[in-house]
Amino acid sequence: MVWEEADGSGKPIELTPREYFDRFVYNQSFEDPDEILVNEIKQRGNTKNNIKEAFPNSHVVEFYRSGTEENGGMDLGKY
Repeated sequence: MVWEEADGSGKPIELTPREYFDRFVYNQSFEDPDEILVNEIKQRGNTKNNIKEAFPNSHVVEFYRSGTEENGGMDLGKY
């Protein structure tokens, strides 16, 4: 399954659902995030952030972890 294009390279991300979740969704602990945003939207990466358009009356919380300096902040996979 092709999910999207990778930031930086533009190459297709072809993974099974389990592989995708392991690599991009549950790839690190968010118990100690670098930044916590509440009802504040920051554009990150190349995907349009339209959550407020889709859910205009919602509250949004983001637990953000920066990528590693070694990879220019564009890590893909486990940190």
